[in-house]
Amino acid sequence: MSRFVAKDVPPLGYRTFVAANENISGPQLFADEETGVLESPFFKATLDAKRGRIASLTDKRTGREMVAPGAPQGFGQYLYERFSYKEISEWIAKSLYGQYHAHRFIFAAYDMPQNTEYESGLPENMALSVVKSTIDVKAVMTGILPDPGQPQRVSIALTLSGIEPTAEIEVSWQKQPDSWPEAAWVCLPFQVDNAKFRLGRLGANVDPEEDFSVDNVNYHMWCVNHGVAVYDGETGMGYGVCSPDTPMVSLGEPGEYKFDKRFTPRKPYIYFNLYNNHWRTNFVAWVGDERRMSAKVRLWAFEKFDVESSLFTPALETRVPLQAAASMVRGGKLPPTRPGIGLSRQGIAVTAFGPNPDGKGMVLRLWEQGGRGGPCTVTLPEGLNATTVKPVSLRGTDIGHIIPVKDGKFTFDLKPYAPASFVIDFEITAMSE
Repeated sequence: MSRFVAKDVPPLGYRTFVAANENISGPQLFADEETGVLESPFFKATLDAKRGRIASLTDKRTGREMVAPGAPQGFGQYLYERFSYKEISEWIAKSLYGQYHAHRFIFAAYDMPQNTEYESGLPENMALSVVKSTIDVKAVMTGILPDPGQPQRVSIALTLSGIEPTAEIEVSWQKQPDSWPEAAWVCLPFQVDNAKFRLGRLGANVDPEEDFSVDNVNYHMWCVNHGVAVYDGETGMGYGVCSPDTPMVSLGEPGEYKFDKRFTPRKPYIYFNLYNNHWRTNFVAWVGDERRMSAKVRLWAFEKFDVESSLFTPALETRVPLQAAASMVRGGKLPPTRPGIGLSRQGIAVTAFGPNPDGKGMVLRLWEQGGRGGPCTVTLPEGLNATTVKPVSLRGTDIGHIIPVKDGKFTFDLKPYAPASFVIDFEITAMSE
């Protein structure tokens, strides 16, 4: 077998569709701009443009209301904060060692007035418009946040899919960079009894209350990889959320310039941080030079919490959506459908599949994310006539016995939350183009 170049690699999974003019029945969708009501087969929503929020979001399959009544901020609302010298000084006193005197000048400018007050703003009196397509229904609220600070243009959009049991919120804003300590959030106050949280972090999901035993770390701000689940600790019923645009969240309350020895969120509220200048910076990538910036958050409901189906799989589908391309080129000779890498169970991420940088063959890397160990069968793409696979470390060194490939499949034991890497020895079957 000889080394190969990229064109020798068989294509991964794909499916071809041809545009047609046939009339088919689509999902039942409803939108009323006057009342602010949207409805899909899965959710019913009511928007309150006057208060700049989603007043109600109901899971139609169960009849449960998702929005917490009486929360300090509205569901899907844009929250803007400007901090005073008091919040910053108290944060420094709690979070930094006393000998780090210079840090006061890093986090709070020496000329910052000490008699200022904390301020926050929520958009109100927004204009509402709705759009209904054949596959989804969307409502957009637009308006101005006049203060505090400089005026900001804000829009809040809610899209209900008619195909998938998901809702998507997109918050957009336009503002100038500002040196004053500030932060902004997408607010998601859920209605859940006996609230428990799970964070989809790199490598595993964690319980922020039980899985951390170290004091004096930042329990007010979390960086997540696969979103957040909040659910009833007794029944398991709850909701999952994931943003492909912003990875930082606070639980229970907005967490900027807050620090405690331990903090346990008691309210089922989730806040996605859009931007902050905590480190005395305000990057254009976060705020924009008066350009429109935006962040999306997808949410879904589940009956009983399960790591794979309630958090990992829907979050990964949010972060790595299906890719599509349109073409007017005349079709070739490849089959219209071809399967790619196949795994015998969900909850496993394919993190690499391509030429081996250290020698012959191809590298396949997997990572178990659902906390379930046991046998895993891999089905290789058609045209990749593999004979054996060799387990290797992330550095490419041999770590196990050669595994035979039969009928394009091989099976191995995958540990919970563990990675697995293989070098695939193969030959390419000639394919028509």
